[in-house]
Formats: sequence, structure tokens, C-alpha cells
Amino acid sequence: MSVNTSDKALTGHMLYMRLLEAGDGHQPLATLRYLRGVLEQLFRHLTRNEARSFSNLFARMQFYFDKHGVAADQRRQLTILRILTTKAMTGGLRADQEDALLCIHTLANIIEEYYEVPRPEALLERCATVAGQTLAQGPADDNPLVPLLKCLVTGVGPLQKAPDGVASFVLQGKDDEAGEFLININSVYQPHTSALHKQLRVYDTLHILHADLNTSTGQYEAVKATRFILEPDLLIDISDLAECFGRSGPNPYLYLVRKLVPQSTGLPAFKGNIVNSLLDNVLRHPDMKLRESFVEAVAENVLQAAGYGRQELNSMYADIRETHWPNLLEASRELKDRPVRIEPTFFSALYGLQGRLDILAEDDTDPTRKEIFELKSGKAPDYGAWKNHEMQVTGYNLLLQSTFGDERCGSSAILYSSASNSPLRNVTNNRSAENELLALRNEIVAQLLRLSAGEYDILEQITPLAAEGLPSFSVVHFTRFEGTYSKASPLLRTYYQQFLSFLLREFLLAKCGMYASMHREEDAEGFAALWLQPESEKLSRFTIIPGLCFQHFDEAQSSVVFSIREPVNHNFRPGDTAIIYPRDTTGLAPLQHQILKGRVDELQKDRLTFSLNNRQITHDFFAHQQQWVIEHDIYESNFWISATALFHVLEPRFADRMELLLGMREPVKVPFPIPAPMMFNSNQQEILQAALDAKDYYLVQGPPGTGKTSSLLTAMVTSLAAAGTQMMIVAFTNKAVDEICKK
Repeated sequence: MSVNTSDKALTGHMLYMRLLEAGDGHQPLATLRYLRGVLEQLFRHLTRNEARSFSNLFARMQFYFDKHGVAADQRRQLTILRILTTKAMTGGLRADQEDALLCIHTLANIIEEYYEVPRPEALLERCATVAGQTLAQGPADDNPLVPLLKCLVTGVGPLQKAPDGVASFVLQGKDDEAGEFLININSVYQPHTSALHKQLRVYDTLHILHADLNTSTGQYEAVKATRFILEPDLLIDISDLAECFGRSGPNPYLYLVRKLVPQSTGLPAFKGNIVNSLLDNVLRHPDMKLRESFVEAVAENVLQAAGYGRQELNSMYADIRETHWPNLLEASRELKDRPVRIEPTFFSALYGLQGRLDILAEDDTDPTRKEIFELKSGKAPDYGAWKNHEMQVTGYNLLLQSTFGDERCGSSAILYSSASNSPLRNVTNNRSAENELLALRNEIVAQLLRLSAGEYDILEQITPLAAEGLPSFSVVHFTRFEGTYSKASPLLRTYYQQFLSFLLREFLLAKCGMYASMHREEDAEGFAALWLQPESEKLSRFTIIPGLCFQHFDEAQSSVVFSIREPVNHNFRPGDTAIIYPRDTTGLAPLQHQILKGRVDELQKDRLTFSLNNRQITHDFFAHQQQWVIEHDIYESNFWISATALFHVLEPRFADRMELLLGMREPVKVPFPIPAPMMFNSNQQEILQAALDAKDYYLVQGPPGTGKTSSLLTAMVTSLAAAGTQMMIVAFTNKAVDEICKK
């Protein structure tokens, strides 16, 4: 690969001169430290025209490798050179004169190829003794690692602590292919050994990635490359995980606090939504003016906008015009003429993750290139990226690796739209950060499992002390939870605990089939049936329409029309939430594709109209794939909204209401001011009158088809409306509310 710049010859000669200086009477380590500067200068020059910042040499090199498709052997040589020079800088390396010469020789090879300038004779002579050699980083491993063990935990040995502080334990598992096995885990290679030991229980499901099989003993060893994924079919959202990271590392309780304690969204969050919409618009409609785009963005978030006055919106517009808009335009220019997916969703049952990226940029000439651009509209750090933002991109890299395989290449960057300098900041993918994210995921999954099973000690640990190192706006929620939970009566605490366990069991049932009843086979895998069940099983349960053929995309309505190639028996209805994804020629592969979420708008025997949640999809996206599949979706937010609302039962301001709900005092009755309408029989008449007389609440329970909605509820609504009563009608589905209003 050559560097297409006018000054490349001059730069090449300059770099050669520096290499010659490197060998002049220096000790080997001093030479390597000097070469570190040459290596940094080389890659600063190679990336000098990039509109992004790099926090270190590792990031700069990785970006260049990904963008220019550097050959694997060159990547390896340059990576080893970077590692050796880093160790020389930190004092963690022993080197001799031959090592130093080989490093000089390696750099000379790269300069000659990149800058197309023959190396000087003096340099050839100096490196003659190492000509033809390459850098090596330790002996090759002749025993390949086992890619994946899908196991059931059958035993967890005691945690052992050696005098030198090394923690270890033996895990016993059972894999369908490997059978029963033992794996030794210790903190020399697995820093989270002690935490993992606390998390694991017998009968847990576990993915073990890249374990080393000792053929002489038949046991497995957890090495540095090994990863453990607890209950991998329980997908955790990457953005939720990332928000648990701060400058001092991850906080294992913040995930639960954000789910259990009511949170309020302010102006910054609303502004973030507006800036996101502006970026979407500038990518889809490059000629759209800022004011038009801003008005459209506000209209899309009209309910949030209603909470702010004209002055706030005008001030926001002025700030966006001066600060954010120029950076958004610059980013759009970098993405010009490239296929761009806006807000794509992916699932990974390998790592137990799910996420929705801001931007995924592709390359028409290289199908393996997938680049991440994550937009952040808040305050930018002086350099680099905030830790939580870095971890979010780290999670997305894992997601893309799982979806597209190890062949996927491409850089990752965070766009700080408010930054005054270098708004586009590169994020380097590194294994250590990935392991930190996965370790936190395991801890959160373990917390959910324990709480669902009725182990409530973790609730006692949510205190201000546990929030140490977090920003004040997070600490306040820890304080609120402890103050409210600890002061609630034993009865209310017990009610809260039991109801929370119930909600989490329902959540785990919907997500991956945990706690499924033996009489409810359709719940056996929950949402995880998407990747666990074969097509034939889905057809037998009527949960799929596999033969959708793309016909038309309405960009204005963000809806897509499919013809149903071969009608099948199914249980879909208009209004159902669902997902669609492309069908491969070899069958169903939902985890290898972008997932589109939305709802069924119209459904006929041979035709289906699907309304997309993501309004940034274009016709071209569907035109590339003719056959599609639709399956059911779940709304996770429904469970967490319920869990958040449950917190109010602990609050003193609702003490009177809780006395009513818990049956500690009788509900009040007040005669309804107007006569009730006539019902079909005396029993219904009595129930209607009692319901209308109820001042606090009234519960009607009965089997399907007995007229609870069609007769009783509609009669109540009619009577309340006639009496001039303000009312709110809620139901589990929008369709149920529509039916009530129609009648």
C-alpha cells in the first residue's frame, strides 16, 4: 500500500534518517525507546488528514489498519513493534542488539512500502545481519483453544486463596458435545474470578469461550482469552451497561437503581433527541436547512417540547446553530457517498447483549467494513472520550463481531457535537474493556436472577456509600432508595419485595423462558425462541410468517408492504408489535442481520403492511433483500415501567392508598348521582351500580366472554360521561382501549 501524498518522498527520506540515528551508539533499550518516537511520527503522518482525534498510538494504528485494509502480516509486525517499544518505555523488556536491529529493519520495510522510497545503503548495511527475519512475540500455541462450550453448571467448587493472593476454583459443567467436564479458573488469567464464583449457581447456563483443553488431564483451563457469559440468552442492553461506568470503574448497583427508582428527564435529554434527529436529517437530506430540520425534529418530539417554552427552544436553536450544527455537517461530509444505516438494532446470543447503534457506515467495495459512529450531544472531555461512552462503543463492537464474524473490520468513533476541537474521536477496541463490560453484564444478570428467586440482600446494599465515585445526580437516587426502603413498614417492604420478584420472573419468562409453566409450551424459550427454535417449530406454534416478499416502501409513513408468498397459519393480528429481518437462502439467521422493530398495520391473507419504529430506513435497504420474516416482539420497557412504579408503594405520601390496596381499611362508597343504565340481568345490574358507587376502586373479575368489557365497562364509561366525570381509560393493549371507545 502506498501513501498518496505529494510529500511522501521527502517524508520517507526523513524517516530513514531517523532510523540511521537510532543505531548510533545507543544501548538496545534506548534504541527501542527512540524507535517509539519514530513509530508515532510515522502514524501521525499517515493519519494527518483524518477529521478525528486519537487518544494513543494504539488507537491511531488500529484506525489506519481498519481503514486501509492493511495486510495481516504487516498488522502483526507493526503491532509487535508497538508492544515492544511500549515495554521499552515502561521498563518491562529485556532486549539485545539483534532485537534492536530487527525493529529498525521492520520499520524500514514499512517505510519502503508505504512511501515507495528505496532505503539508503547505510541502512541496508546496518541491518544486513537480520535481513529476511521478522519480529516474533513468543512461541506459537500449538494447542488451539476450544471456541465455545455451551454448558449447564453442575457444580461450583470452593474459592481457594493462595498465600500470594491468587484466587481460584474449579467449575464443573456439562456440555452436549464435550459431556461432563471440569475447568480450572484462577485470577492470574481471570481478574474477575472471585466475582464469578459468587455469581454462579448450579443449573445456571453458561457460555465458556476460548478455553484451553489440557489433553493429558482432560481438564480445561481458563486462560487470558477465556470468557464466561452467564445466561447468554438473557440479552442486556449495551447502553444500560455502559451507563454504569465512570472514571473509577463500573458500579454494579447503578443498573438496578436506574430501573427501580423513578428518574426524571430534563432539557439535556430533550436536546440530545433533537441533535440526533438533526444528524439523521442531514444524512438523509443533505440540502435541508437547519431551521427546517429543527422544526421537523421538534415536531417529532412534540410532547417533550410542550414542557418547554418558546424562550427555551429559541435558546436551544441558537446553541445548536453555533456549536453543534457545524460538527454535524462535517460528520455528514465524512459519511458522504457511503451506505449508512441509521439506528440499526442487533442481537447477540453469544455474548448476551443487544443494542441500537446511532450510525453504522458500510463500504460498497468491502462488505466486511462496518464502522461505528456514536453521537453524543453533551459536554465533551478535553480529549478522548468519557468512560461510559467508550464502553458503549466497546459493547457495539462486540455486537458487530458476533453478528458479522471476526472478518468484520472498521473503526469506531464518538462524535461530540458540542466539542470545539476534534469532535470526532476514535475509540480503540481492546480486549480488556470488553472483558470489563462482560463482567459487569454477568454481575447484573446474577442480581436479576437472585432477586427473582427471592434473595433480597442486594436491596440492602443500595446505599449512598455504594454510590461513591458517582456524579451527584446519580448519588441522589441511591440516597432516595435507601431512605424510602429502610423506613417503610415491614408489611410494605414485604409487599415490594414479593411484587418485584414477580415482575422479574415475568420479565425472565418473556425474555428467555425462565419460570415457564409446564402447561405453557409456547413460553418455553420466551423471546429467545427467535434464535433457539427451528423454523418448523415456529410454524407449528403459529408464531412466524416466513415467506414475506418485499413489494413497496412508503418513506413518508415509514411503512413497508409485503406480499405473503405462501399463506401459513399464524397468530398475528393488526396492532401486534413484531420484528422483521431478511431471510437467508439457507434458512433463518436473525442473529446475523439487522433487526427492524415495529407493528403490524394491516394483515390480509396475501398481504402484510408493517409500520417501522425506525423512521430512518430507506427503500434501498429493502430492495437489497427480497425475502423477509416476521416474528413477535416484546416491550421490555413495560416490565421496567412497572418496576419503577412499584417504588411508590414504599413512599409515605401513598400510605393511605396502600392501606386501601392491602385491605387494611374498607374502600369508601358514595351513591352515584344519576341512575345506572339497565343491564341484561340483575347480577350485572348490581355489579354496575356497586362499581359506579365506588369512590376508591372496584375490581371486576370473571372468565372471558362474560361481558366485562363489552357490557359492563362500556356501561360504566357511558354513565361516567353522562355525569360529567373526567376519566382515563387504560388497558393492556391499545386495541382494547380502542374497542372500549368505539362502543
